[in-house]
Amino acid sequence: MKKLTTLSVLLISLAFVVPVQASAATSAGVKPGSFFYFFDTTFENVSLFFTFDSENKAKKALGYADERLAEIEAIAEEKNPNAVKTAIANYESNMALATEKSKDVKDKRQAESLLTIIADNTSKHQEVLTNVLGKVPEEAKEAITQAIEASRKGQEEAIRQIAELKGEVEQLKQEVADLKTKDEEKGKIIEELSKQKPETTSKPNPVPTSIKPTSPKTSDTTLAPKPATIPPPNQIKTNETQVTQPPVQPPSNNTTNTTPAPTAQTQTSTTIEISSVNITPTITSAKIEWQTDKPTESKIFLSGGGLSSKLYNSESGLSTRHSVSIESLKGDTAYSYEIEAVGNVGIYAKKSGSFSTALPVASKIFARPRYSSSNTLLEVAGANCEPADYWVSIYDQDGKEMDGVDVTISAPFMTVTEKTRQEDYTRAKIHAFFRYNTPATSTTETITFTSGNLSTSATLHVGNRLAEYVAGHPLTQSGSYWYESSGGSRVDPVKMMCL
Repeated sequence: MKKLTTLSVLLISLAFVVPVQASAATSAGVKPGSFFYFFDTTFENVSLFFTFDSENKAKKALGYADERLAEIEAIAEEKNPNAVKTAIANYESNMALATEKSKDVKDKRQAESLLTIIADNTSKHQEVLTNVLGKVPEEAKEAITQAIEASRKGQEEAIRQIAELKGEVEQLKQEVADLKTKDEEKGKIIEELSKQKPETTSKPNPVPTSIKPTSPKTSDTTLAPKPATIPPPNQIKTNETQVTQPPVQPPSNNTTNTTPAPTAQTQTSTTIEISSVNITPTITSAKIEWQTDKPTESKIFLSGGGLSSKLYNSESGLSTRHSVSIESLKGDTAYSYEIEAVGNVGIYAKKSGSFSTALPVASKIFARPRYSSSNTLLEVAGANCEPADYWVSIYDQDGKEMDGVDVTISAPFMTVTEKTRQEDYTRAKIHAFFRYNTPATSTTETITFTSGNLSTSATLHVGNRLAEYVAGHPLTQSGSYWYESSGGSRVDPVKMMCL
């Protein structure tokens, strides 16, 4: 029990001395597959458990994600798919924790700063993972692709939260400005009313009319009393001085309207528009250009032809005009793309589409003698003893050698069709190979090579080696054998002609 307590204290102590955030140049440290890897990740989990502040926990998780990424780079070429998958799983877990805890940060400034770090780091992570994708074993490629997608979602979530925070701040600023404007307008109204003085009028109390008593001798007709004077309704009936309220004047052209004028509101745009996408594909390349209505950092993800969300950054950097040049594509192949544009205030936009590379078309044919760089006259001994070797290349409209194209040789004693292919020994050239043995002994032959509507020809000079040999070496014939006249040794006529 005492040993267990000591071990727990040691784990907790190690947890709190782990750095909060890994540096940009994070080293791999202990790699997956090592005996100590379990302890390494356990210490990290303990450290995260005892970190109660949401911001610090998010930063720490992001640092551990950087370390997992360094581990993936380190083991990419070790042909250990299980180790790669382990590091990928830990990377995704750390990124998910960092994104989740960033939502719990209450202070808007701190939250925005943290989300900006997450957005920047995930962008770098995608580049690293894209480079690693071509190095890992096939069994681990799916896990790498999923990690790229998880990193993209993390970046999008961070950018979305930044945009929301920016929107709340701008809204709060606008509300404060509106309140300030309203206060100013109210102050003007109060000032105008204070300048208007009320009119005061005094009027004596009305005296009631006396009614004389009627004598008994007078007639029955009586005088009606005079009606009392009724004060105007706008006067207060009292024994004190009466105050007349100023009448309400209807608006006219000569009066000043004190109604508050509507305030001019300015709203910061929180959207980015991607437009003018132009794609210029060739057989093996494509140039993609686009524009944004605000300066952005843009990138493009390309899929198809064996690629899966391969990342290409805009060559223009922070700009409104962007372009990407992509090489090593496959001819006559459909590709899909997704453009992502990120503004300097956390707003972003996406635009997707597709294109196809051009179909390779045979545009040029070139034949040359083997080991020669030009179509020169080829001389052979003839009589089936010295072959004429030719290489024939077919070029597409981009000037690249085409593979798998039919080429036919037409010679006086031979007609054969071969396909262009890569050399077996150097793999540097793509051509069709022909070996032609002529039975002639002395002639000039024209050989034609055709591929579709393309054609070219070569000239072959066949020499009489027997006549040349006999001129320098007198021979005598006995039956079917030839002998040197001077030495009497027998000479094989076939070998003699092919010297």
